[in-house]
Amino acid sequence: MEDRYPYMEAFSDKEAESWLLAHVHALEWMGVVLRLLPPST
Repeated sequence: MEDRYPYMEAFSDKEAESWLLAHVHALEWMGVVLRLLPPST
């Protein structure tokens, strides 16, 4: 991961599935491994 480059991904909607998928992809790109992704409140 290059710290100076942001992660960006485009989706055609704002559905929860797309939101979660984008976060999973971003975390994978950053090299983060989580057992559980807690929802925000």
